[in-house]
Amino acid sequence: MSKAQIIRKKALDYVRDQDWPNAIKEYKRLVELDQSNPNLHNELADLYLKTNQKNEAYDAFIRACDEYVRVGLHNNAVAVAKKVLRVLPARGEALAKLGFIRSRQGLSKEAESYYQQFLDKAAGNAFSAEAFQSLAKPIVEDVLDSPTMLERLANAFLGHALKDEAADVFVKVVVACEKNRDSAGAERARAEIEKLGLSAKLAALQTQGGDQNSRTVITEDNLWTKSHTEGERIQVDTTSRTTPTGSPAAPAPQPAGAAPGGPSERDLYLLRLARGSAGEAKPRAVAETPAAPAAATDPAPQAVEPPPAPAIVATMETPPAPPAPAPAAIAPEPAPAPPAPPAPRAQPASGTNGTGFHVSALITDDEGGDSGETDYRSHYDLGMAYIEMDLHSEAIREYQLAAKSPQFQVKCLEMIGQCFIKQNQPQLAIRQLSKGLSLIGGDTEDSLGIKYNLGLAHEMIGDLANARTFFEDVYVVDVTFRDVAEKVRKLAATP
Repeated sequence: MSKAQIIRKKALDYVRDQDWPNAIKEYKRLVELDQSNPNLHNELADLYLKTNQKNEAYDAFIRACDEYVRVGLHNNAVAVAKKVLRVLPARGEALAKLGFIRSRQGLSKEAESYYQQFLDKAAGNAFSAEAFQSLAKPIVEDVLDSPTMLERLANAFLGHALKDEAADVFVKVVVACEKNRDSAGAERARAEIEKLGLSAKLAALQTQGGDQNSRTVITEDNLWTKSHTEGERIQVDTTSRTTPTGSPAAPAPQPAGAAPGGPSERDLYLLRLARGSAGEAKPRAVAETPAAPAAATDPAPQAVEPPPAPAIVATMETPPAPPAPAPAAIAPEPAPAPPAPPAPRAQPASGTNGTGFHVSALITDDEGGDSGETDYRSHYDLGMAYIEMDLHSEAIREYQLAAKSPQFQVKCLEMIGQCFIKQNQPQLAIRQLSKGLSLIGGDTEDSLGIKYNLGLAHEMIGDLANARTFFEDVYVVDVTFRDVAEKVRKLAATP
């Protein structure tokens, strides 16, 4: 048993005994071993709540959000941030975090809605001037195309006596209004700048020619010099481009090492999570394999770096950005094969002591209570990914969350039952599968998987009569379903 598994077992024992201080102590040791595992931060936060350590819980929740965002699991990050608003309603900073996450997903309208809620809370003196400044500055870069939001931000800065910051934002209002041909709005923003006695800000804008929205990309003409030899010649795009600074963040590129059709960033994260169940410390970088070289005739432009996340806690460590992809090679080379999934393991899955229960299930039961359908889909998909890697306890936890949606309830009950069967817990499987069957009602194709698994569970406990009944119910509808024909034949020959 690895060091991490020993610590997990001790932590789970303390949780079962409701010895929260010692459980927290062991969980902090786990976090030190694997700081990039968002599940650990989330569960540690739940433990902090049990001891009324609200500030520590908040920091751990936000760290979980940041780690989920880092690996591209944005809906999971949203679920955690919403949980913060539910269990720690005084921490309005989470609204800024929600806006940031939705903006990264390209959901600008929803992001703007969360930013507006954050500004409403800030208007009630919920934050100090210093805290508001650190939270609001990143928002400015997210709403450069919205004069209305920029004006609200500028006035919020004024409300916190941050005149210089307010003037800077009013300058951006002028730029946005002129871009939209809103001369009245531009003049109104100019008047505010004059009122603040910071007209030098406008002078600087005029010096720059008002061109705040583009950057020139280096081309062949301004890069190539005679000092280069043919072998040193750098391939660049010969078409000049401009990159709007205020445009929504582009979709994140595939992680380094992911060949076309290969694993996504979320899949790579789950693979690393599975490998980390042995307790080995892992580097913080997202990509673990070299980048696939680009074709020599069509190099891809590098993605624009997104603005930093709002600094919710000034002392909180910000996860480092993933390493930049390797430069394009002169001649194309074969893309590296995607990493193979880990082989099934005999040891207990991470987060359990072999009993099949996830730690979070013992310390909280309210996660995801107000998540939308999109978040339920995220939990369901994550459960499927866990099953593919034989992480059945983690899969059960995700299915339990997704099952709160009527859309996924029956399928989740079937998958939970299947996981319990894999963990050699047929009685628990029967309870879940029977509940799912009662929700379907009647003999339909949707019930075949549930009835087949009920047959397996009854077979495991030696109840062959019920096992035969369930297998035969499947057989009369679809004789090709899995190995049901063999099961019926075998049980028919059993006295």
